[in-house]
Amino acid sequence: MRIVLDTNAVLDLLHWHNAELDPLARALAEGRAQLLCDAACLRELRTVLRYPKFGLDETAGAALYAAYLALIEELPVPEQADATLPRCRDREDQKFFDLAVRSGAALLVSRDRAVLRLGRHRLCPTTLKVVAPPALTALLE
Repeated sequence: MRIVLDTNAVLDLLHWHNAELDPLARALAEGRAQLLCDAACLRELRTVLRYPKFGLDETAGAALYAAYLALIEELPVPEQADATLPRCRDREDQKFFDLAVRSGAALLVSRDRAVLRLGRHRLCPTTLKVVAPPALTALLE
């Protein structure tokens, strides 16, 4: 199963070790899931890892980033965004939805209400589920 995580979901998985993402961690370990990312999403993660509120020094931030890189398949960023896709109210979150659609991902995992709303949009591909972490148990186990 191909999956896109927004930045907060990455932190939930690798920094906070949130139990809601345990089904994803197991699916990754068992080879049943593949995380997808691109340069735009990685850029945001690198920026967020430097925020003092997460308590990560440079070494810990680099280790978390390297751990994430080991889990992902990095895809190219298109030269132009697909103008036919629904638009997220938060422009900074659009990249995750675009990546999920472009890559044919089955899941986009986010807690962000604006992102979750995109999953209910009539133009959202029926093959993509945009879900919050609590839904992962039913979808991955």
